[in-house]
Amino acid sequence: MLKALYLQALYDLSDPALEEALLDRLSFRHFCGFALDAPTPDETTIWRFRKQAGDLLTAAFEEIGRQLAAPGLVVRAGTMIREYGCRPADLRRREGGLRRPGL
Repeated sequence: MLKALYLQALYDLSDPALEEALLDRLSFRHFCGFALDAPTPDETTIWRFRKQAGDLLTAAFEEIGRQLAAPGLVVRAGTMIREYGCRPADLRRREGGLRRPGL
């Protein structure tokens, strides 16, 4: 559950959004150690765990940041983007749908 909360903080997800991401994203499930057929924590469970962890959670995240910074790794908060119905620009160009000067 600690790993799930780390992803929540990293991607600035709400509790419902984290629940959805854990259901939807295989990479999140794998990182957190949840098997495909295992139940996923719901938003209430996530909220309760975070509230019980309290200051310990903050200290854990700060320690993770220190350990990642030691070898020179930089972790930045990210944004998840869903692309429903989007096609790559090169595919649209081949279909004649994308016009750029000089192409």
